[in-house]
Amino acid sequence: MELPNNHLVSIVIPAYNVEKYILQTLESVLNQTYRNFEIILVNDGSTDNTEEVARKVLKSGDIPYRIVSQPNRGVSVARNVGIALAQGKYLKLLDGDDLLEKRAIELLITACEEENALITFGKQDVITTFGRKLYRYDDMYEVDWKVADYRRAVTEFLLGKIHIGCNSALLQTNFLRENNVYFKPGARFGEDNEFIAKALYFAKKVFFVDSVICNAVSRGDSVTKTSTLAIFHNVASVKRLQAFFKSRGEEEIARVIENEVLPFMYVWSLGGLAYNGYPYKKWRELLSRQEIKSKFDMFLKDFKPKTKFQRRIDLVRRFCKISPFISYFLLRAVGLVDRIIR
Repeated sequence: MELPNNHLVSIVIPAYNVEKYILQTLESVLNQTYRNFEIILVNDGSTDNTEEVARKVLKSGDIPYRIVSQPNRGVSVARNVGIALAQGKYLKLLDGDDLLEKRAIELLITACEEENALITFGKQDVITTFGRKLYRYDDMYEVDWKVADYRRAVTEFLLGKIHIGCNSALLQTNFLRENNVYFKPGARFGEDNEFIAKALYFAKKVFFVDSVICNAVSRGDSVTKTSTLAIFHNVASVKRLQAFFKSRGEEEIARVIENEVLPFMYVWSLGGLAYNGYPYKKWRELLSRQEIKSKFDMFLKDFKPKTKFQRRIDLVRRFCKISPFISYFLLRAVGLVDRIIR
C-alpha cells in the first residue's frame, strides 16, 4: 500500500517544565519518516525555558507548528486545548519527554488507512533519563491479537494484560470530537486510562501494530513521583469509568471494574504513596479507612497472573498478605533506589 502522505496528523504536546527533555522529544518528531504533520505545543505555565527551547527547535524545522502559552491548568486541560486546535484527520498525543521511534507515525497511519480504523496503537517501552531501557513492552504485556472488539480491549487494558498509551496510539480526530471524548480537567492521575477506555468504547474495535512506537521517559522529578493524596485521582478515574459503562448497559465491564480494577487501583495508589515517601503513620491511617480497607481485602484474594506486569501485582499482593508494614518499607526502599538510578 502506498504511504498515505495526504492525511495530516496533528501532534499535540503538553509541556510543563521540561526544558531538559523537550529538545529530544521534538527532534524525535521532526525526524519522522512520515512528513505530513503539524505540531501543537501547549506550554502549560512552565517556569523554566521550555517554551524558548521548543521555539528554537521548531523554527529550525520545516514542519508547521503552533505554540500556545497558558497559565498552569494541568495536563488534561493542555491536551484538550491541543485537541480543539488540531486540524489533522488523525491525532497523536505525546508528552514533553517522550521519544518517538523514527517510523512511528508511518506505521500507525498505514494501519489506520489499511483497516479504516478509528484507533490503532503500538508498543511503548520505558527508559531512564540516561536512555537505558527499564521496561520493554514485550516483557510486561501480552497482546495476542491484531484486532479486538472494545469489550475485550477495555477489559484486558484495565486488568493490565495489555497497555495502550496515549503516546503509542493514533486516533481519528473528528471521532473524538463527535463523541465528546476529552480528558477530565483537573485530573492528575489516571486521566490517560480514562480517555483511552472511553475512546475504545466509541470506536468499537482497535488495531494493534506489533512495533515499538514510543519510549516513555521515567523521571524521578515527574508529577507521578510525588507523595500527594492526589494519587487517588487514579481511583476517581476508575469510578468515573464504572459509571460510564454502567450507564451504557455494559454490566460485565462494570463488574470487572468493581471486583478487580478498583481494588487494584486503591492498592496501586497506596503503593505509590509508600514508594514516594508518604509518612508511614499517615499511610496506616489511610489503610484503616473502611472503603480503602474493604478494597484492600478484596485485592488480597488469589488471582492467576498471566503477564509480567500482573506477576508484579501478584508479588505486591503476596507481601501485603504477609504484612502491610513490610510492603510499605519495601516499596519505600525501591523508591529511594529508583531515584538514584534514574
